[in-house]
Amino acid sequence: MHESEYIAMLNLPVWDPRHNPADRYHLMPILTPSYPSQNSAYNLQRSNRIIIKREMKRGHAVVKEILLRKRPWSDLFEPAFFFTYRHFIVVIVSAVEKRCFMERCGLVESRLRVLVSNAENNCCVKIAHVNCRAIGKGPEDGTDAAFVKEWFIGMEFSHKRIT
Repeated sequence: MHESEYIAMLNLPVWDPRHNPADRYHLMPILTPSYPSQNSAYNLQRSNRIIIKREMKRGHAVVKEILLRKRPWSDLFEPAFFFTYRHFIVVIVSAVEKRCFMERCGLVESRLRVLVSNAENNCCVKIAHVNCRAIGKGPEDGTDAAFVKEWFIGMEFSHKRIT
């Protein structure tokens, strides 16, 4: 049996906006190179797209200055999350036992995308940006819980007035 015959027998759904109308509405399709071809950026939201475009522009500007020897390469990799936003939502998970802590962290991580999506549905929210690296804390930070983790969501608001 040839590989093409085997693939045809699998009959798996492939990303194709011509045959699947839902695929037409994906914000920024990034297709997997293997069968079945899928959109690996399926969960991409409006804020993510704005952030990616902004970072690409920033990266281009920094690299231009690096090539002119005006800046070092380290400037390209400097994290700017906390300096980009004036407003934040902080989500905190804490527990005394590690097992309970891990379960709660898993629950929170699975719901952060929903929280950001709901925030984006508000007409006053321009960007809701989750800091991918949660910050861990412990008893040495003055908390009662043995395990603490914080996620920061940077918020940027539009200046539209609600009428």
